[in-house]
Amino acid sequence: MRSVAVGQLYDPHRRHWAPVPIVRITHAGIHLALMIASPTDAEVEAVRSGVPRFAWIDAENVALLAWSFDPGIPWNDAPYSPHLEQAGDVPGIGTSARHPAVVTVVLVDADTGLVRAVRHTTWPCEFTAVVAESVTRMAAAAPDMNAMDSAMAELYIAYPDTAELVAMKANATCTGGQLIA
Repeated sequence: MRSVAVGQLYDPHRRHWAPVPIVRITHAGIHLALMIASPTDAEVEAVRSGVPRFAWIDAENVALLAWSFDPGIPWNDAPYSPHLEQAGDVPGIGTSARHPAVVTVVLVDADTGLVRAVRHTTWPCEFTAVVAESVTRMAAAAPDMNAMDSAMAELYIAYPDTAELVAMKANATCTGGQLIA
């Protein structure tokens, strides 16, 4: 994964993004891009210095990564499947699941494409192990877009609120670990 910096374009070839988060879990690293249209100062500060919380919900053919940054950004989520990674990227946790995993969180202004905040934190070993096992299992199975869509629809119908989804269905939750400068 290429590096990103505050004030720079997230992608030098794009100036506008759909306000949809991007989750990447590859051997090159774990990357969460929060695409928010005109983020407020409170949202920028939440990513920079709020308490990061994460949850992993495994729905067999797809998973959800949920996050919040307290105060400022309540629970939100995005689907993840190793079959949706970019060509050439190897899905999975690049480091041993016996070690905390480094997570890069990037807040992007979806209206301008500019990076507003970058933060590096870690997932504790126990959380990393759950995610690693789930990603490995999904990657070994044949991709089934219909099953992924169906699993997501079932979750969102049963739990239209991410906070409730996390409370009722999360396979693992954590508070972001050591902050990395």
